[in-house]
Amino acid sequence: MLLWTALHLLSTLALIQAEPTHLPLSNHSTAPFIFNSLSSLLQLWPNTYHQNGHAIVPGILQPFTLLYHARKDTNPPQSPEWFAFDPEMSHTIMVLRSGPTYLTTYRTTKPVRVLYFDGMSAALGGLGWMDTQEVLLRGAGAKGTSWEKDEIRWMDDYDRAQKLCKWASSRNIEGFVRMNAGFELLWCDFTAPALEIVSHLNITVPGTPAARPRGPWSPHRQSGSELDHPDLPQRPFPGSPGGPRRGPWGGGTTAPLAVSSADEWIRIATHRAFSPQPRIALDYSKLVTFYHPRLTSLALGRAGNGSDITMRMHRVLTDISDGDAASVAAELDDVLSRDDSGSGSGMDWGAAARGVVEHWALRLMQLQHGLNEAITAPDANVTQVALDVRLLTYMPLSPYMALGSAPNASGSALFFGKGTGTTLRAEELLELELESAFDRCMYSATGFASSRTFTPQETLLQSSIAAVLERVCFDVGVIFSESYDASASASLHPCLSDEDDSRSRDISLTIAIEGWETRMNALVAWLDWTEWLRCDKACGWDSVCAMPLWPIQMSDEDEDGTQDLGREAEWQPRCHKLKGSSVPWNVL
Repeated sequence: MLLWTALHLLSTLALIQAEPTHLPLSNHSTAPFIFNSLSSLLQLWPNTYHQNGHAIVPGILQPFTLLYHARKDTNPPQSPEWFAFDPEMSHTIMVLRSGPTYLTTYRTTKPVRVLYFDGMSAALGGLGWMDTQEVLLRGAGAKGTSWEKDEIRWMDDYDRAQKLCKWASSRNIEGFVRMNAGFELLWCDFTAPALEIVSHLNITVPGTPAARPRGPWSPHRQSGSELDHPDLPQRPFPGSPGGPRRGPWGGGTTAPLAVSSADEWIRIATHRAFSPQPRIALDYSKLVTFYHPRLTSLALGRAGNGSDITMRMHRVLTDISDGDAASVAAELDDVLSRDDSGSGSGMDWGAAARGVVEHWALRLMQLQHGLNEAITAPDANVTQVALDVRLLTYMPLSPYMALGSAPNASGSALFFGKGTGTTLRAEELLELELESAFDRCMYSATGFASSRTFTPQETLLQSSIAAVLERVCFDVGVIFSESYDASASASLHPCLSDEDDSRSRDISLTIAIEGWETRMNALVAWLDWTEWLRCDKACGWDSVCAMPLWPIQMSDEDEDGTQDLGREAEWQPRCHKLKGSSVPWNVL
């Protein structure tokens, strides 16, 4: 009996641990980064968490889009200036300051060509948020030979706006979409026929303090900024993280009707957590990314020196070479000069990527969480864990497996069977008979698309989606195969009720479960999807689930009055109570 037990243990271990010879993607692949960027475009939380944007995407702002511009005087805006897509954003920025406030509502009259920078591209500072804009304007990186270290004035957004609009003037771009605690539109020419005024209102609330003389906006006067235009409202100058709690823009008396303004900005911002900003149609066939594999100068910075460098830490400005910077600028010029008619396949690549996330995100987290609990629980029933894992991994893979045609096949044969096991080029897909469930799973989102109409940018998007699915389908497929075979093995051997044999089975299953947990932990870290960010509990009706947003920072959870924005915990969503009776936010 002991000999049979030992032989059974070895055979079961071999059965559970056997897996296809396919090698998963390298951890240094840019596919998950391109996929993350693509699936997150125009969404608030993903671009707040992965704040250092890498994508530049042309798009069309739809006609009849309402835009809002608040200011402290009645003068028409000088060009360039900013619009908010939500009135709450404009209201909060200006109504909390002393003096009268005026809100002008505009409307677009025709389709408008815009350029979108992803990430927190409207958040002022040199931490990486605005890297893509600065590299684009200079055609160089900080390591290049043409770089001047003191050239960038991070807080001078008017100077940056003027440079961007000068660059745009010869490229038929009328505005730039960027994001901080909401999406904004940098508009280059307020005399353009694409705009019409809907209303101009004095929205000063009763009790607003009289206007005070303005102090300096920054430590140094800078040419080209609003300091040279006294009729322009100041953009907020942020304080330091961890500084004293205070009202917006440095404190002062707040009018009673204005105290909820910041809360309302936070409320409206949460609407865009994972819902793309409407009224903007991005052209994915022209998406330019600094994650393109050809940009080898950026690979070293992403790899780090043996340390874990997550997507949140990736920088463009500090690592890119002049040659790679010029390459991106040339690619962007090429896509902007492309004839819009008949360009590209018409595929909605953003929807394709979001569909993958919607299909897999909750399942993967449930699987990882369940395995983590099984490993840490001292009295876990490993047989039941294996059955649960088999069930959880079967359903998302079931559309790709012909289980009814081979009811007695092993899990490995069912899913991996006969197939390619390698990522194919787009032009090969239409000629391929996807023979295995693994192949069908890998190409489920993009395998039907015809490469004959792809732009080079679409080819990169297609391969990135397929590469992410390759990793997901492979890892989940391995776990399904092993749990399926292990469960079948246990049910086919009633003699395993013997105590010694039961113990050997439990040992083998425990080893397998530990392997599944390791595999899932690695997969979740590699994907780094922001859909896994959520509040631990449902928020009340007087609260919203929110995460830190620049230039507003929820601080009521920090009892010591300090905030370390470098800590991962600071970027976890929390229930934020909409107090209404005080200004519950800090300027970063």
